[in-house]
Formats: sequence, structure tokens, C-alpha cells
Amino acid sequence: METLQIENKITRENWLIMATSKLNDGVFKQCGYEVPQDVKVSCGFPASGGRTGAKHQAIGTCHNRASSKAGVNEVYISPTQDDSIRVLDVLTHELIHAIDDCEHGHKGLFRTIAVDVGLEGKMTSTHAGKELTAKLEKIVKELGE
Repeated sequence: METLQIENKITRENWLIMATSKLNDGVFKQCGYEVPQDVKVSCGFPASGGRTGAKHQAIGTCHNRASSKAGVNEVYISPTQDDSIRVLDVLTHELIHAIDDCEHGHKGLFRTIAVDVGLEGKMTSTHAGKELTAKLEKIVKELGE
């Protein structure tokens, strides 16, 4: 019988977990914020993500603590995303929702944190500005693509 060889490769979820820690330490804490320690991050299709013809193709989502049986924020990044920098800036956006426990949508405290950490553009579809992109590039260099 042939032995199955398993590559020693990091999973997408482990990459996201390590990225969350690095974002917390290298981005959020530097601006005076902290990601909840019990936040759960994973790959998965947001409610409208991946559906052909959907009005809005979400690439990330965060569920508030009340929505989770475990009582934690649950963040999902769409598996359709394969650009590591984009994944990190979407993760940053969703972690802001976790910090805010999804209370303010894309206004108020959410907007304040987003601007403070370096997200730009329309708050419903932010992207990393120049300074944040440099931090994200450093994280990708540490974690790999």
C-alpha cells in the first residue's frame, strides 16, 4: 500500500488567525484599539458573496456576538480572494466590525477606526491606503502568500 504524503502547508484559516494577531499588534494597538481575543476568523462565502447576479458581491463579513452560539464575533473572508494584500485589507475592515461588535455599521466608531488604521474610500468597500499597505506587505512577507 502506498503511503499518503501530506505537505507541511499552512491552511487558509491558520494564515488568517496569524494575520489577525499581526494586525492586532502591528496596526490596531498602534492606533489605540484592540481586536477581541476570542474573534473567530475563517474562509467562507458571505451572504451575498459568490452568487452570480447578486447585487453586491461581498468578500468579507463579520457577525456580531449575539449572532454566534459561541458568543463571539465570527469573521469570514471569501475564498474567491487570492491576493494576500487584498485579503489583509478586507480582514482589517472586518476586524473593525468585530471591535465595534457591528454596532455602527459603516458609520460612527467604525469610520473613526477605519480612518485611524489607514483604510480609505467608501466605508462599505474600503481599501488600504499607502501607509497601511506598507504594513500589510510586511505581514505578507512574514506569513507568506
